[in-house]
Amino acid sequence: MSSYVREAIETAWSFGACEPYSLELAEWITSRLPFVEKIRFVSSGTEAVMSALRVARAATKRNKILKFEGCYHGHADSLLVKAGSGLAGESLLTVRELARLKLARR
Repeated sequence: MSSYVREAIETAWSFGACEPYSLELAEWITSRLPFVEKIRFVSSGTEAVMSALRVARAATKRNKILKFEGCYHGHADSLLVKAGSGLAGESLLTVRELARLKLARR
């Protein structure tokens, strides 16, 4: 196994690009799971979530998404808000906080 890994490292120019065996794997998966119509291989969970959001927005024609507060959904700015990722989103207001500010101004 280590010789295969070493060979891949020495001959690869980018690990984000699809390799020849990715097509073979995609064909193997789709031939055995008829409900899988399309496959996209990515390098990280962040890329997977961003791709899923893009597909969902295109399919539903909606721009808003539901996200669970305190959960990590990838390292994209719009997903880090209230994700428990350090100070990410600290300068942003929640809907509730924004409503309170508007009421206080009246």
